[in-house]
Amino acid sequence: AHTLYKKALELNPGEKLSEELSYLLGWMLYKAKNWYSATTEFEKYLRRYDPKWRGYPSKPVVENKAKRTGKKSGKVRYYLGICLLKRGYRHDAREVFMDLIKFLPKGNLKHDATWQYTRTFVSSETASAVDSLKRYLKNYPKARYSVQASYNIANLYLTKKRTADAIVALRDFLGEKNFEVLKKFKGKQGEESPLFTHKKLRQKAMYQLGRLLFDQKKYAVAIEQWQRYTAQFPNGKFWSAAQQGILDAEYRLGEVLLSSRKYDKARKVWEKFLLKYPLDARVRKILYIFG
Repeated sequence: AHTLYKKALELNPGEKLSEELSYLLGWMLYKAKNWYSATTEFEKYLRRYDPKWRGYPSKPVVENKAKRTGKKSGKVRYYLGICLLKRGYRHDAREVFMDLIKFLPKGNLKHDATWQYTRTFVSSETASAVDSLKRYLKNYPKARYSVQASYNIANLYLTKKRTADAIVALRDFLGEKNFEVLKKFKGKQGEESPLFTHKKLRQKAMYQLGRLLFDQKKYAVAIEQWQRYTAQFPNGKFWSAAQQGILDAEYRLGEVLLSSRKYDKARKVWEKFLLKYPLDARVRKILYIFG
């Protein structure tokens, strides 16, 4: 089909058909995931049918001879941004999406471009990445990617080991403070719904919050967090890890009380531990301390 469109364009059909064929040349390559060739075709379209097109940082357009704005110019800019992102040209893709967002009216394409803009940042650009996600959530609190955007903020902080910020972000996510789950969603076949994404990420976030609290030696709060997880998700992916976390936190809680010379409280905590986990390897140590 791509070859036929190319030959048809070479015959110099009317302006309207030429524009459609020019778009289809890029679109066919885009669908085939030929990102490099699709980039080339989309750039040709924009130079011919988008007077405002000025290129991107690594490939600026010095002279634009386009006389009119094509009907597909917005879509072409969007697909070009995707191509650049797929090829690893994040900064260029960022500029393409940013320019597109500026001139697009409200609608699905502007929403999608705003989401793709958030994906042009890497973990080393945490502040800018978080800002872009917060802007997305401010403009689209109940949209296709709102659940993912809220979780991504927490995940960025987790990646950079910014524990305090990650805890706040995870609690915001679990409390749905910056988004609302879009329950009515008509996606393509095999496409994950926001409701499914929320259920999946909620499990992960609940476990991760417990782990962060544990690492901060807030064992009692970590236990409560993991107990909520095991109660809500008895068949969850992190159930075994949460159960083990509860066990470890209960033991560590006794250690903290012991080091603080709160001997009676430490004894009570460990007596419960002995009853619940008589086969745990640390039982011998507890009995030795008891004397």
